[in-house]
Amino acid sequence: MSAFDPFVGLPWLDRGRDPAGCDCWGLVRLALASRGVDLPSYDGRYRDTSDKAAIGGLIADERDPWRPIRVGAERPWDLVLIHQRPWHVGLVVGAGCMLHMPHDQTSCIEPYSTFRYGPRIEGFYRHEALA
Repeated sequence: MSAFDPFVGLPWLDRGRDPAGCDCWGLVRLALASRGVDLPSYDGRYRDTSDKAAIGGLIADERDPWRPIRVGAERPWDLVLIHQRPWHVGLVVGAGCMLHMPHDQTSCIEPYSTFRYGPRIEGFYRHEALA
């Protein structure tokens, strides 16, 4: 059993922050909490996941505890940031795969190097608590 298994199959819920339903940030927040990393919720800081301006501002403003990781040096529990409507996040689980919450689906593990995600990867980041 993988440490990521409890987070696979969770339902999508815009601005959701718990196992009953979450968006991509809610999933990252929930999974990292299992590792003792307490991330901000941000649920009151954007209208919904289509609020591009607010989400983009959060990402730009809140990178302080996150350290950039060069491609190829990513490891499990690192964040992968993907430019997509406007942003999407997941967690590296290993072997080129990520745990993430696709919009209006259930959380899953899938490759991040595919045509769908690979060209839009903005970067990989490691939280300072996991360095």
